[in-house]
Amino acid sequence: MSAWQDQTEHEQMEQIRRTVQNKKMPQVSYTDDIMKRLGEMDGGAGS
Repeated sequence: MSAWQDQTEHEQMEQIRRTVQNKKMPQVSYTDDIMKRLGEMDGGAGS
């Protein structure tokens, strides 16, 4: 199951990265957003 989660997370990262490139947003902004999204996915277990 972990392998499936890793693949899904990778796909989400790629999608976010492409979206950011299209919007030409600063890296800092979307990096923070990614961490927030990951936190929500983990249900806050990581924090």
